[in-house]
Amino acid sequence: MNPDQTSPLFILLPLSAFLLLFFAALFFLLRRMQKRQAAAILKRFEGQTLHIVSSKANFFGLSSRGMRQLRGNGVLALSENVLFFQLWLSRNYIEIPLKNITGIETPRVFQRRSILRRLLRVNFTSDRGRPDAAAWYVNNLPEWKEALERLKTLRSDI
Repeated sequence: MNPDQTSPLFILLPLSAFLLLFFAALFFLLRRMQKRQAAAILKRFEGQTLHIVSSKANFFGLSSRGMRQLRGNGVLALSENVLFFQLWLSRNYIEIPLKNITGIETPRVFQRRSILRRLLRVNFTSDRGRPDAAAWYVNNLPEWKEALERLKTLRSDI
C-alpha cells in the first residue's frame, strides 16, 4: 500500500473506539444522575408514604407553558398528598396537590407530541385557580392510574 493512501481502518477503528467509550461514559453518567435524583426524592419524602415512584418518567410538559418547553426524564413520585416530579438535570420541580387533581387520562398525544404509547395525563387546578394539565410516559401506566384514582378517592372522602 502506498504511504500516501490512508486505510479507512486506521480512521474508523479509533473513531469507533472513541464513540463507544463516549457513549458508555454518558450512559453511566445518566444512570448515576438518575439514582442520585431518586435518592434525593426519597430523602425529601422521608417519614411519608410513597405509594409509587418512577425514576425514569418521561415528562411531556405542562399545558399552561405551551409548546415551547423542554421534555425530559426525571423522577415522578406519588405521596399521600402530592404528585411530585423533578427532572434529572434540574432543581425545578412540579408539585400537584391531590386535592387539585380534577381528572386522570391516558391519551397517546399531549400537546401534539407522541411516542405512540399511552401517557399519564393529570388534569388539575393550578395555584392561581386556572385549569392545567401535565403528562408523563411511565412504564407501569395502569399502576400509576390506579394509585392516583385510589388516593384521589380517599382524599375526597376525608
